[in-house]
Amino acid sequence: MLLTTAVLLGPLLLPFLGTAAARPGSPAPQDPAEDPAPVLADAPADAGGPLTVSRGEHSVPIVIPRREMLVFDVSIDLGVLGSPKVGEVAFHSRVDPFPQLLAEEPDAPPLVRGSVMAIAVGHYAFYEVRDELSTQILPQDWPHFINRKVQTGTENRKRELTLGTREGVFTVSYRADAHCHGCDDPAHFVPSALPWGDDYHCDSCRRAEHRHWRPARTKEDLPEGIDMLSATMVARAMIARPEVREERMIVIDKLTPWEVKLSRGETRRHEVEAGTFDTALVRFTTGRPPGYHDDKKDFSGLFGIHGTISMWFEASTGVPVLITGTVPAGPVDLDVRIELKSYTGTPPEFHPR
Repeated sequence: MLLTTAVLLGPLLLPFLGTAAARPGSPAPQDPAEDPAPVLADAPADAGGPLTVSRGEHSVPIVIPRREMLVFDVSIDLGVLGSPKVGEVAFHSRVDPFPQLLAEEPDAPPLVRGSVMAIAVGHYAFYEVRDELSTQILPQDWPHFINRKVQTGTENRKRELTLGTREGVFTVSYRADAHCHGCDDPAHFVPSALPWGDDYHCDSCRRAEHRHWRPARTKEDLPEGIDMLSATMVARAMIARPEVREERMIVIDKLTPWEVKLSRGETRRHEVEAGTFDTALVRFTTGRPPGYHDDKKDFSGLFGIHGTISMWFEASTGVPVLITGTVPAGPVDLDVRIELKSYTGTPPEFHPR
């Protein structure tokens, strides 16, 4: 079952973060390939509370906890067969100092960077998977926003989405890795099955060391947006603004823009493994932005959920408690339930009722 769910639900990951305006005097741009740590943001390094990142005067901000760990159980509804647990997702957020050049504006307040990383591990029979998903926002124009996905185990792949402003133009860069078909590296050759045959290059094996980055593809004609993980953090921050009933934004998936609408719904008491909480609902619905009418496939959001995603947040703090939706399973759709199991580093107001 874990194998089936790993295929259906993708990374089984849920980081939360958002975008920040680039601040003047930021350090020289960093190459995301040289800085593997998932990071983000822009606030006094000695602040003790969450990191608040503005998305503009009339937009809901991003609020990033300084040190928070959340663990969720994942289950699917199989009807008469029950609702088996099929995985577990652990993710954490943090805010750390951001390296800056001491020669530049020595009296400027220190910069910080925040990070969110989620890790899912599963195995079934001879299949193993470890997925890591992270997003970072740096206090610089480019790269400003970086999203990475790395899968290791039986199958290995990675991808990276970079957003930001380069020479005054909003720019999106996307790259992914692929098997090194026909390379000349002797380490990638395997012996022939025939005694008289020659060694030959392996054919689409799943080993990580046999994969390489494809050239990045870049676009400068897309509407300015964020990634799906950032959109979830906007939904979390909506809870603190009860007057906001709806928020719209552009979400970039690879090199494709989508319009995501967040709609505040009802309040309800939910019982999950971590306890019973009073929660508020935020629904995610997606569509193509005005002027973009093509044959792109349906948007796939968190956990591979298609269509509408329902996220239930603790009503006073915005800590996510429950996520529900459907995932495609061949000719049918399966209901997925992702519920909070344990937590540390949450606000003092967050506790079961």
